[in-house]
Amino acid sequence: MKLSRRAFLASATCSAASLSLGAESTTTVRPAARSYARIKLGISTYSYWHFRPPKVSIETVIEKSAAIGVEGVDILHRQMDMEEKAPFDAAGRAYCNKLKRLAFTRGIDLI
Repeated sequence: MKLSRRAFLASATCSAASLSLGAESTTTVRPAARSYARIKLGISTYSYWHFRPPKVSIETVIEKSAAIGVEGVDILHRQMDMEEKAPFDAAGRAYCNKLKRLAFTRGIDLI
């Protein structure tokens, strides 16, 4: 069987095309997995500020947040047990450290 140049080129082109298509179909390409940031739930101490007595302490808000599985607490400075315009002295630092320690031991982020 004699093969002409035209027939040879046609069969070679078809063979090359079928090989390239076959190679792509056997290789599975998976899209890159997207990593989405998980949204964390937080509670503000402002939510517990009822504008009238009894005052809900920040410690209570941290405890309640830990009990219901919330991951963070946002502290409103006006609800802290310290003077609003007082200088940040040793007593103020001790109070803030107490809040941070309580939040840490309960697994709560201060946000």
